[in-house]
Amino acid sequence: MATSVSSELDSHLLECPICLEQLQLPKSLPCLHSFCQDCLGTYITKELSGKMMSTTSFPCPICRMTTSPVQLAESRAKWAEQFPTNSLIQDLIQLKERSSEPLYCKPCQTKGNLNNPASYWCKTMNENFCNICKLELHDIIHTECDILDVTGNHSKRLNRETSAPRCYQHGEKMVRYCEDHQRLCCNECVIEDHRSCGKVPKMKEYCHKVKAGSQLEDMQAALKKGNDRLNS
Repeated sequence: MATSVSSELDSHLLECPICLEQLQLPKSLPCLHSFCQDCLGTYITKELSGKMMSTTSFPCPICRMTTSPVQLAESRAKWAEQFPTNSLIQDLIQLKERSSEPLYCKPCQTKGNLNNPASYWCKTMNENFCNICKLELHDIIHTECDILDVTGNHSKRLNRETSAPRCYQHGEKMVRYCEDHQRLCCNECVIEDHRSCGKVPKMKEYCHKVKAGSQLEDMQAALKKGNDRLNS
């Protein structure tokens, strides 16, 4: 997956035409050419250097289209900040950076399965999920997230269903998770089959617990790494 995504992203699409490096905070001009915000700001300042302060426009560095900022009252050094950020390029850069290393399911890692491949990336939560964890952990609580399928040759946005999965036995929404049996269940299942189980929290509570545990492990790992450096 990493090779396919990286190879499909044309390096020139993510490259600033001024500094020839990967775009940083890409700003798009009305002609749709994009540049690093700092590079564009430096270019505007140099391009208008020596010209009258009444000058209200500058040419695009690529196509030379005459371009004016939204707020002429601001200093020329801040004109670049006024142009819209190219969020598409930002997403592509983030996806390219993520594709340079294997993607593993975050909830599975929290439960000790460190190398279970991820099938989906939630852009909103910035976490990876396998098929099962997406269904049983993510989809029940997070119904409006941007989800990308990262298993094929083309990462694609999914059309999300906003309803929680239903119990095949009772037809009710599966809104709880039995930690003893490690499975989703509806309220009827809890009454019939899970009354003796130790923990059957609501899915929202369980998701928060999993996420908190993951954050704690990350903090512990960072502290251990810092301690090892101090002792070395």
